Amino acid sequence: MVLPLAWGGVGFVGAHLNVAVTSYTTSTVPAAVLGRVSSTLDVLAGAAMPVGLVADGYAVQTLGPQPAALTVTAVIAVLAVAATALIPSTSLSLPPRPPSPSNQRVENPTST
Repeated sequence: MVLPLAWGGVGFVGAHLNVAVTSYTTSTVPAAVLGRVSSTLDVLAGAAMPVGLVADGYAVQTLGPQPAALTVTAVIAVLAVAATALIPSTSLSLPPRPPSPSNQRVENPTST
């Protein structure tokens, strides 16, 4: 019963974290390098997956399935609380994003 609840919690938090990180990234990174920054974040997230699988396999083999699930749940809870406490809230203080050159209107000098 613990494992499905832990997995559901991870999925719920992950979905919200995805939206928050993407919103923050697109609002703070200049448009000229947004693709590079997004790609770098995707590569880092993709590289973390096999590391997590290896760590999970080691934890299940060493501790057993239920203690490993409880340990992972506790670690995720501690990380969530630490991230909430240590990362300052930026929702009210995000700088306005400057318009990208492709979105700016160009007045036609020949129009009257």
